[in-house]
Amino acid sequence: MLRSTGISMIAVAVLLGACGGDEETRTVVETVTTTVAAPPTTPPDDTGTPTETAATPLPSGVVTAEGTYTMKLKESDYEGENTTVDDEFPRESQWTFTTQCTGSDCTVQMRRELDSGAFKTLTLEPSDRPNVLEATSTGKTGCASKEEPADTRQRYSVKLNSPEDVDGRQTARKLDVYFTETTNACTVKPARGIVSWRGTLER
Repeated sequence: MLRSTGISMIAVAVLLGACGGDEETRTVVETVTTTVAAPPTTPPDDTGTPTETAATPLPSGVVTAEGTYTMKLKESDYEGENTTVDDEFPRESQWTFTTQCTGSDCTVQMRRELDSGAFKTLTLEPSDRPNVLEATSTGKTGCASKEEPADTRQRYSVKLNSPEDVDGRQTARKLDVYFTETTNACTVKPARGIVSWRGTLER
C-alpha cells in the first residue's frame, strides 16, 4: 500500500529595480508529490514452509497397521467340490491399511486387490486376542455342478507383529493375514478355502 503526501511551498521573490525603481512582489505556488512506501507485512513464519504435524499418538498399548504392506503367500489349502474360491491362486501383492481411533476404540481399514483386479475395503474390529483384528464379508464363486455363482462367506483375521515407533505411533512392521472362504451353495458338497499371507511394511 502506498501513501501520497502533498507539500505546498510558497516562495516570495522581491525584485528591486536596477535603479531604485518600484518594488514588485510575485507569489509562486509549487506542489510536490512524495511517495512513501507502507511498512512491510510480517510473514506468518520465517521460512514460509508449512510445519509438518506428527501423527496423533495412539491410546496406550494400541498397535496400529498404517501404510502399505507387501504381502507374500505363506500357504493355501482347498477342499470340497469347488477349488476355485476367491484366492485359488494367491500372489504377492500390496495391501493398504489405515488405523482410526475414537477414544480408546480403534479400527483398521484394510484395502486389498482381489485376483479379479477389483478392490475390496473392509473394516477390521479388535478381537478378544491382543493385536488381532477381524472382519467378515461375502462374495461369489463358481461351482463345478451348476452354472450360476454360489454365495460365499468370508472371514479375515489380521495379527499385528513387531511394533516399532513411527511418528510417535506403535506401528506393526509385520503382520499375518488369514483368509477363510466357505460355501454350502454347491449341489455336490460344501467348498472351503484357507489362505494365509505374511506382510512387511514398506519403507
